[in-house]
Amino acid sequence: MSSEAPRSAVIGLLADPDLPANLPVHLGQALPSFLSDVDPERSWRVDMEVIPLAGGEQQEATTLLKAAGEMLRQRDWDMVIVLTDLPRRAGTRAVVADLSPDDGAALASVPALGAIRLRQRALAVVAHLVLVLAGTTEGRRPGAWHLRALARETGEGGDRLVLPSRLGRWRLLAGMVRANRPWRLVTGLSGALLAAFAGSAVSLLTPTLWQLAAELSGGRLVLVTAVSIAAMVVYLILQHELWERLADAGSPRLARLYNVTTAATVTLGVAIFYLVLLALMAVLVPFFLTHDILAQNIGHPPTFRDYAHIIWLIASVAVVSSALGSGTEDDESVRRAAYGYRHRVRAEEEAALRSAGSSRSTDP
Repeated sequence: MSSEAPRSAVIGLLADPDLPANLPVHLGQALPSFLSDVDPERSWRVDMEVIPLAGGEQQEATTLLKAAGEMLRQRDWDMVIVLTDLPRRAGTRAVVADLSPDDGAALASVPALGAIRLRQRALAVVAHLVLVLAGTTEGRRPGAWHLRALARETGEGGDRLVLPSRLGRWRLLAGMVRANRPWRLVTGLSGALLAAFAGSAVSLLTPTLWQLAAELSGGRLVLVTAVSIAAMVVYLILQHELWERLADAGSPRLARLYNVTTAATVTLGVAIFYLVLLALMAVLVPFFLTHDILAQNIGHPPTFRDYAHIIWLIASVAVVSSALGSGTEDDESVRRAAYGYRHRVRAEEEAALRSAGSSRSTDP
């Protein structure tokens, strides 16, 4: 039996801020044992760093991979995997990863992994990239079913893993919306929430609205809700200038992708906001509108349907009134829902840091 120590391999894991930064801790814990199932002859170690990666979909993958390769040599790693929330595409297909075995580097696009089972997919893809860079691609790969939809191809800049057009389009969009974290939009709309409370208080004390809600059909209330949410979404996008312009995005295709992502993010954020209001009204309406008071105003003993319709209509009216309060919000807290805006801010911050570093290095 050999007494030789197993060969060691050090994996550098670089992650963009925001969503990719949540993955390294999980990968650092799970990746070594995951890889050992394929290559038990090595001991695997993961070093993790969170660092902004300047660039975009228009940035050549080879440029980013060479920069990652330089960091690999500076840190004495055996290979480096970069996790970014930059969306990457090859024609109509979403690019999950770009590889450069010569540089010992790979670039994985987290949005292309989609919105669900993110950790499992990230673990399977990163493990596969490590094995390719290490030259160990044979044997049993745990979790390989996460890779079934991927195709490997060679482009001008090197090898890459891509998804089919239709699946990739929807998975990329879902992943970008998740990266935007639409639930954070609700916490940034404190002024809108106060305006919604004010609007709901007025509605709660308006007998005419009770009578109207009791008479409206479910179909009409669905229409009222859809119109109120759509009005709030349009108002937020226009008021806070969330729509991506061609001059900012660099290409019509990228501008469309960013705008669809922003619209979906804001719609989900407003929908969550609406559900919060609905839950609050479900508590307040039965508390303030007693059975006798409501019966006197709607002309018959109230039923569960009457209470449900009143709650429903008041919440919808409150969403419209909350648009007035959203105009007082800090633009920064709302603009974080715009994908292109977040990356422009990150690129500007990175440029400022590089400029400051250059200035210090030239000082006598």
